[in-house]
Amino acid sequence: MLDEAIAKLQEKHPWMKYEEGFALMVDAYERHLPNNKYSGMTKTLVEISFGIFLREDEYLLKNRLAKISEFM
Repeated sequence: MLDEAIAKLQEKHPWMKYEEGFALMVDAYERHLPNNKYSGMTKTLVEISFGIFLREDEYLLKNRLAKISEFM
């Protein structure tokens, strides 16, 4: 599932490297993991984040990636 999501991100955003797509998806998972009170809640929230990543433009995604790399 993760590799398919990253491939779709790279298809939509040709400038994106595999590592950047991986960082976005892992960050989304880690941000939503505490909300896993109900069965499958984290998965649903990560899928929503993935949909947002597909629609965002390059500028916003690069800012997101900068924040992720700053705190790693």
